Amino acid sequence: METISNLLRECLNLPRYSKPYLKQALARVDFIAPIHELRNSLPNELNRDFIEKFPISDHKEIRESEVIITSDSSGDTAQTREDRSMNWCFRKKDRSHNLNVNMKFLYIECLKYHSFEALSDELFLVIDKLVGSFPDLQFGRLGLRYINSIEIDDEPNPTEWSAYIKNSLLTKIDIVTPDQITRIFNIFEFMYDDMNLRFQYGMHNPDFPAAILKKVFILDYDAYSKGVFTYADVKTKLKLFHEKISELFEFSIEDALRDRMR
Repeated sequence: METISNLLRECLNLPRYSKPYLKQALARVDFIAPIHELRNSLPNELNRDFIEKFPISDHKEIRESEVIITSDSSGDTAQTREDRSMNWCFRKKDRSHNLNVNMKFLYIECLKYHSFEALSDELFLVIDKLVGSFPDLQFGRLGLRYINSIEIDDEPNPTEWSAYIKNSLLTKIDIVTPDQITRIFNIFEFMYDDMNLRFQYGMHNPDFPAAILKKVFILDYDAYSKGVFTYADVKTKLKLFHEKISELFEFSIEDALRDRMR
């Protein structure tokens, strides 16, 4: 009989499924201190390097407002200060992968996931270019998020998931009938050493506030750590995030769902 550890080793690589339900993968790296050189302009060399991998550019201005309250003998005075900077956005031609870089962080959004290795390679291509231009760059928050949207359109009961999702994740509500349910969504937060993981799951219902009509179940895993991280730390921790999320995903589903993804 196959042991759990063997099963996990087999399951840690998500792309083994030919038809996964992974709708969105995001990798994000925050900087310890803002790169002020990126506030209003992007160095030509970086722009050229990013466009080579993500040829469509769609830059946007970020506006952040801060309210400052001062007190004196006449009372309190509120002042609003607005900070403006650019978010440098690049996309692949089919818009399946998006890169966003600004003076505070970078993230890559993947809408057509192939493998963790491919996502990691794209992320570190960008990090390498930034470190080449800004050698003193330090990293303060790392995050990896996988959003699975399990959509099954060939079954009649949109709230029946016991064949596909572990029973411990299924909420039983007896005060209403299933056709009266409009949304069931749960949030768990875990801590593994210095890794935090936010797990959101349930029937989010794209037609809310109408009753649930479409058979859709969300498994959303968001792992992150805060601290002061080196370049090597980023690589190590993102791999650990991926492995923990993959492990939790396998514990969340039943074999019938695996069969649908093969």
